[in-house]
Amino acid sequence: MRDLEARFTFASLLITIGLTFIFNNVFIINSFLWTFIALFLVFTGTYNTVKAAFNFGKASVGFSIGALLTGIVVLLFEFSVIQYSLSLLLVGIFSSLAVGYIISGVFFYRSVREVISGIILAIIASIFFLPSIFNIPGTFFDFARTYWLGIILITVGLLVFLPRRGGKSE
Repeated sequence: MRDLEARFTFASLLITIGLTFIFNNVFIINSFLWTFIALFLVFTGTYNTVKAAFNFGKASVGFSIGALLTGIVVLLFEFSVIQYSLSLLLVGIFSSLAVGYIISGVFFYRSVREVISGIILAIIASIFFLPSIFNIPGTFFDFARTYWLGIILITVGLLVFLPRRGGKSE
């Protein structure tokens, strides 16, 4: 266990389980599993963001910032700061990843590709949030919301596998 990353992951797992166990026994959380996942995302997102901030050009920091923000959003749901609904959870996850990729593309790597990925994720988040903003009932948005997530995830998945300029494909 000399590797710092393995030690940090093991230590953060132990700390996360301990904190979640204490929160569960004090009855201030709704779900043991979601609190554990959120705290672990906060710990690993913070560690990977700080690590990537000092190693420019090694790896993308967008997902690390997105994981940190996603953990914070899930903790807000768990501690009942935000009332839970599936659409708000999806908005929180997609907007957290969008903010992470935009911050990474603008401040860390000056990458247009990461900024565009962040904008696409922000558009996906707004698709889930628009019906609740405008209070639009109806079968169209129920039907569209049912299939938009699948269509968007398939599209983003295909974009990930597109060949890139200047790099070797493995």
